[in-house]
Amino acid sequence: MASIVVLILSLWSGFTNYSSYTSILSDMGISQSINNTPVLMFENTLIHDVLVIIMGFTFSILSIFMTAINGVSIGYLFATQSFSQFLPQGIFGLISEIFALVGAFLVTKIEIRLLSVIINRKFNELFSKIKVPLKDLILTAVFIIILSAMGLLFGLLI
Repeated sequence: MASIVVLILSLWSGFTNYSSYTSILSDMGISQSINNTPVLMFENTLIHDVLVIIMGFTFSILSIFMTAINGVSIGYLFATQSFSQFLPQGIFGLISEIFALVGAFLVTKIEIRLLSVIINRKFNELFSKIKVPLKDLILTAVFIIILSAMGLLFGLLI
């Protein structure tokens, strides 16, 4: 739920307050025109999602920040530009972004459990403590790949 809330609030903020984000996003290299092909959007989405998951090692602080910035920039682009040809692929990208933040939270959960095992010196409990979140992280990564591939397929077909 937290990942959905972060993404929706940042999308809403970028969409409704787009004029206040113009200079910030232009400094970051986000312009008012999108010239991405479906393959480039697929690559960017997948790389971004992997980075969000990896940033879960920072107790998900940077993951939330990256998701919020991406949500604001997508909301900004929705407000300033009509890009209906990228909409089907973008929907899959937004759903995969939600799963990426969930993956970051799972990485944080694994990190906290590893730290508790190290602090308590109960190394024999290591696998039992991280087994479930690790399985969930793998399933989340598979969902992200499937969603990104479906977005690419729709992007190529439309």
